[in-house]
Amino acid sequence: MEKDLKSKRIFLLFSTIFLFLSFFISSCAPGNSQGGISGEKIVEDKNHIHALAFDLTQPGVMYVATHYYLEKIDLQTGRREQLGKYGDDYMGFVIAGDGMFYASGHSPQVANVGIRKSADKGKTWETLAYEGYDFHDMTVSSATDIQNVYAWSTSPKQIFVVSDDEGKSWQEVAQKQEIGTIYVVEADKQQPETLYAGNLYGLHVSKDGGSTWTQEAALTNIPVIAITDDPVQEGKVTITTAETILQSTDDGKTWQEISEGFNQKEEVIIFLTTDPTTEKIYGVTKHSKVYVFEEQKWKEFLLTEK
Repeated sequence: MEKDLKSKRIFLLFSTIFLFLSFFISSCAPGNSQGGISGEKIVEDKNHIHALAFDLTQPGVMYVATHYYLEKIDLQTGRREQLGKYGDDYMGFVIAGDGMFYASGHSPQVANVGIRKSADKGKTWETLAYEGYDFHDMTVSSATDIQNVYAWSTSPKQIFVVSDDEGKSWQEVAQKQEIGTIYVVEADKQQPETLYAGNLYGLHVSKDGGSTWTQEAALTNIPVIAITDDPVQEGKVTITTAETILQSTDDGKTWQEISEGFNQKEEVIIFLTTDPTTEKIYGVTKHSKVYVFEEQKWKEFLLTEK
């Protein structure tokens, strides 16, 4: 029994390594998306989705960050509007509680744009810091009031930085322990110094802004791919692994499976976010299909223009 469990975990580990590698390679090059959030695909075949985000100052609006553009979608009418310059890549895209947009990524002019900010809902952008760095993941600590903005840069220039003044200045987080390569970072929306990090070895929690980490014992050696913290309900965290989707409503003390309606054998959710207005959870698969979790069930999110 123990030998079978060990073999299964080894197989899962290598399967997830392959998943992570294929995902991050596709994140930096044109993809072959076959999915979308509409009857007509939201992204063309050469494109793929990096992130979904919701603006607390604009209820009923979803922003889709892709490899080539940023798109605004009115969820009531289905109308779409492409923002910014076509060809810009929006990795790590997040929206702060005050409506400010932050992102990293690439552009035709600059290979790695560092950290940039938009004060006009994605129409124009300014570089704040770290030009030449590629931040694959960014997160904001509060959905109602901007406090800390965190950004994680991948190898070869791997750093973890934070700003507590709307991006005017940035400090590198001095990590006092090694937890392995991080693939996803999520800030707790009610506790500005609390962070969740996922990697091949499980889920890690920091209570001091990323300096020290504690591994969630129940998820040891279970690769964590995506994380979202509920912006309204304190203690509610949702994660995806290579095998299932789990949710905790007590700050990670216990976990329940919430995978009904989603076929994990055919797809894997690589990005999660929560709408702060409706508390609906949205997930993006590797092939850029979008799913929504509501009424305790996942379903593909289809949008029809009215």
